[in-house]
Amino acid sequence: IREGELQVGVGAAARPCGPGWLVAWPPESERWAENRSAVPARLYTAAFNLRLWGEVDFFRLYQVPTLHRCLDPGALAAPFDALVEELAAQREAVTLVAEGWARVLVGRWLGALEAAGELRRAAGADDRLTAVLAALEADLAGPWSLQRLAAQMHLSKVRVREIFVRAVGLPPTRYLMLRRLAHARDLLRDTDLGAAEIAARCGFPDPAYFSRVFHRVIG
Repeated sequence: IREGELQVGVGAAARPCGPGWLVAWPPESERWAENRSAVPARLYTAAFNLRLWGEVDFFRLYQVPTLHRCLDPGALAAPFDALVEELAAQREAVTLVAEGWARVLVGRWLGALEAAGELRRAAGADDRLTAVLAALEADLAGPWSLQRLAAQMHLSKVRVREIFVRAVGLPPTRYLMLRRLAHARDLLRDTDLGAAEIAARCGFPDPAYFSRVFHRVIG
């Protein structure tokens, strides 16, 4: 909220919020806000599918507060302004620059929540899963297997599969395949690399197999 006063719905209750407050409604929640100012309120607004590392539902891993009082609103205002400027310049096409500013915005928001002690693990979230998801993202082309994931998480293969399915809705091998294909899609869209190079960078040693899987899953 930049200027003005709003009455914001938080579940069945309502709370007054003014400049510097950030409102984040989780997916599928009831959302409403009412202007209580004598003049129109000025807001920064954005709608995100908050996906951590591309495919993981952020709200499954963390309890995100609906309301947060920003101690440094400027830290969020700057990427908001840059994101809006880029979208306007590109006629709302989502460019790599726009995606970058969106990531900066979300990152600063999460950092503010963490610094305030307001970012908490969701019930059932596992620190080992968070760590292994980051490792996968950092090395999508690596020789990952269910056995390697189990060794890294110090769990049985059955337990690893259970944790993945509960947290991200997919078994680990399927999750890794989709992340590799999503990365390949981005490289095809945003670079001039050939299919064979992209396949290798995304963990597919056989370009023909990569092509078949990509077209079957991505189209």
